[in-house]
Amino acid sequence: MLPDSEAALNGESRAMIRGWKAIAARFEVTIRTAQLWESERAMPVHRHTGMATRVFAFVDELDAWMAAQRGNPETSPATASHSRRRVQAWMAGTAALVLAAAAVIWLWPGGVRPASAELRGRNLVAQDASGRVVWRHQFERLPDDYWSGTAWPERRELTRPQIGDFDGDGRQEVLFTYFHEYRALHTSEFYCFESDGALRWRFRPGRTVRDANGEYPPPYTIRAVIPIPARDRLPGLIAVVSVHYLEHPAQVAILSLQGKVLGEYWHSGYFFTGAVADLENDGRDELYLAGISNANREATVVALDPHRLRGASKDSDPRFQLDGFGPGEEIARILLPATEFTRQTAEFPVPSRVQVRDGRLVVTVLQNYSARPEKDTPEVEYQFGPRLVPLAWGYTTPLDPLVERLASGGVMQKFEIGAEIGRIGRVRVLIPWREPETQPPS
Repeated sequence: MLPDSEAALNGESRAMIRGWKAIAARFEVTIRTAQLWESERAMPVHRHTGMATRVFAFVDELDAWMAAQRGNPETSPATASHSRRRVQAWMAGTAALVLAAAAVIWLWPGGVRPASAELRGRNLVAQDASGRVVWRHQFERLPDDYWSGTAWPERRELTRPQIGDFDGDGRQEVLFTYFHEYRALHTSEFYCFESDGALRWRFRPGRTVRDANGEYPPPYTIRAVIPIPARDRLPGLIAVVSVHYLEHPAQVAILSLQGKVLGEYWHSGYFFTGAVADLENDGRDELYLAGISNANREATVVALDPHRLRGASKDSDPRFQLDGFGPGEEIARILLPATEFTRQTAEFPVPSRVQVRDGRLVVTVLQNYSARPEKDTPEVEYQFGPRLVPLAWGYTTPLDPLVERLASGGVMQKFEIGAEIGRIGRVRVLIPWREPETQPPS
C-alpha cells in the first residue's frame, strides 16, 4: 500500500523510483547534481508526508522534465559539459580589460566620490553621501533574481557592492558582482569601476576543469568577493570565490587591482563563505574559506596565503580529484566532524558564516536535515585561535525540542546530546599549519 503522499499523487498506476540514488542513476549523474536540479531547476521530486529526506519521483514526470530541458540544447543538463563553443566564448572575456559596452554613464561636474551603490533594474546606481546620483552603469542583460529574496542573506552580504580605495591611489573604486541569466544558466561577472563610473575591468570566473567523472565547463557562480588590504610591501588584492553552477569544483582567483589573475586555487567541493584576517599577528593576512569536502561529505575550513596561491586540493576519493593541477599550497586544511543530523539524513552541512571576533576565527555551520535549510535548522559554531587550533564549539540553540520532533516524525532517530557535543569537537587535520613563504612568488 502506498503512503498517503504517494497515493495522492499516484492516481492510476505509474512507474516510480525511490531515493536520491535511483533518481540520480536514471540520468547518470551524482546525487548532489540531482539535488541541485531539484532546488534550482524545478526537477519534479516528491516527499513523504512528515519525512523530508524520503523522496520519490514518477518516471513520466522526470522524462517530461528532461525533455523540456533538452528542448533547447543550450539549457540541457545532460549536454552542458560538452558545449565547447560556449566555453570558448566564455573564456575569451576572462579577466580582460574591456570597453564599457552597452553602458551609459552620467557624471556630475567636479570630483566624484560615491558613498553607496545599488542595483535598480539593470542599472548600477552610485550615490554620494547626500544621496545624489553621481553616475549610472547600464548592463546589457537583465539581472537574475537568483540571489533575491530572503533565502540566502549571507551570500548577498559577501557579494554586495563595496566602495573603497583598494589600490591606495587616493581614489575610490566600486566593486560589484552582477548576476544575470544567459541562455537559461545562472551567470555572474565581477566588475571594478573607477570613482567616476568608468569601467576599469571585469572578470568572468571559472574555466573548464575535469576529474574522473567528466568535464566541468563554465558558467561558475560567484559566492564571495573578499578584498585583501595592502600591507607594507604587499599590494592590495581581491579574492573572487566561485563555484560550478551544477557540480562540485570551486575556484579561488586572486586578482590585482588592474584585473590581472595572479593566482588560483581549486577545491573539490563548494566554498560558501570566507574572511581575511591576520590571526598570526605577523603582518600578513590569511584567507580563510569554509565549504564542503565532497570526498569526505564534511564541512571544511581552508587557510590560504593570498599572495601565493596555486594548485588544487588533494582528495582521498580519486573520483573527486581534479586533474592537471599541482598540489594545492594551503597553509592549513581541516575537516569539521559530521553531526548526527547530517549523518542520519545523508545531507550536506553548509558553512554559512566566517567572522573574526575578539581575535578568534568563528565559523558557523548549518546542520541540514532536509534538502533545503529549514527555519529550525540547527547551527554549530566553532571558534579557532591562531593556527586554526579549536578553542570552543557547540550548538547555538537547544536541541531537545528539535530532536523530539524529528524523531516523532520519522526523519531521524533520537541521540544522546551530551555525546554529540563531545563528538563534534574532534576536528580532523588534513594539512597541519605551515608557515607561509616570506616573499610572494614572482
